[in-house]
Amino acid sequence: MFAAIDVGYGFTKALASPGGGRSIFPSAIAPARGSGDLAAALGGGTVQHRMSVAIQGVELQEFLVGSAALAAGATRSWSADGDGRQDYAVLVLAALAAVGASGLVDIALGLPLSVYLNKDERRRLRDHIWGLRAAVSWDGRASTTVEAASVKVLPQAVGAYYSALLGSDGARLAGQMVGVVDIGYHTSDFLLLVPGGDGVSVPDEARSGSLDAGMSQPIDAVRQYVSSKTGTPFAAPEGMIEAALRNGGHLTVRGREIDVRSAYDEALRTLADRITSEIQRSWGQRIDFLSATLLAGGGGQEVAPYLHLPAITVVEDPIYANAAGFLQMLSRPQR
Repeated sequence: MFAAIDVGYGFTKALASPGGGRSIFPSAIAPARGSGDLAAALGGGTVQHRMSVAIQGVELQEFLVGSAALAAGATRSWSADGDGRQDYAVLVLAALAAVGASGLVDIALGLPLSVYLNKDERRRLRDHIWGLRAAVSWDGRASTTVEAASVKVLPQAVGAYYSALLGSDGARLAGQMVGVVDIGYHTSDFLLLVPGGDGVSVPDEARSGSLDAGMSQPIDAVRQYVSSKTGTPFAAPEGMIEAALRNGGHLTVRGREIDVRSAYDEALRTLADRITSEIQRSWGQRIDFLSATLLAGGGGQEVAPYLHLPAITVVEDPIYANAAGFLQMLSRPQR
């Protein structure tokens, strides 16, 4: 079985083959406290996601994952070292469970460019997952055992590019100068591909990297806006703000309904300006020769109207574009 897992700082996305399982959830975990019976009383759909995991050699642990963890006060956090690496492993196991993986699994893992380009961190994360074996129960399902038979680590923006090459735009992009911008939660990755030999484009590593800016900035801007309207600090969990934005852009604070959509949109413009400036600085005059600027990630959809880059194209299925590319690279290895 193959599984592609795109672990971002904001969301974890996963695809599996065969079977076609897919899942997305916020990259947040928290220890599970209580039985979950109160939530279950409101219907099974409200329990998402609760996981029991017994990693080989470690005692059984129970976690809330994704939106359930955010609702319990957790924040999105993982890192390439120390305790953060353990959080990363739990997110990977959760993704495997969510797509119905079982038994031996060949895994492709996507990393932000800033992590991927650090060879030591990349190797440590790969070694931490390779051979990982655990019994996992997800949302009350029967426990299944998964084991990482192999692990391939890939940079996130490359997955979106590879997926686009195999899509409807592939013929137009092959062998051309192409930019990829993957806008995540805490960071935004940018990748420049330049024409190489045999009609194949190759990454320009010197002009590719990560910017410490992403969709968390507009969320923070909403908090600041509400604070200015109420005159008191507003520290609502990000999950609450995201839910409000999905449902019309209104937050109720102390009995008062506040429209936060305009503040959010203005912050998107500011984020887009910052990303544009960094890319213009990094790519320079090469921008004039781009056949396309591919936008990936949920952030790509949100920021696209405000970016000032040539030939902007939101890739097909942008949220899963990296995972789709990884899965294709894993199941159809390049020669």
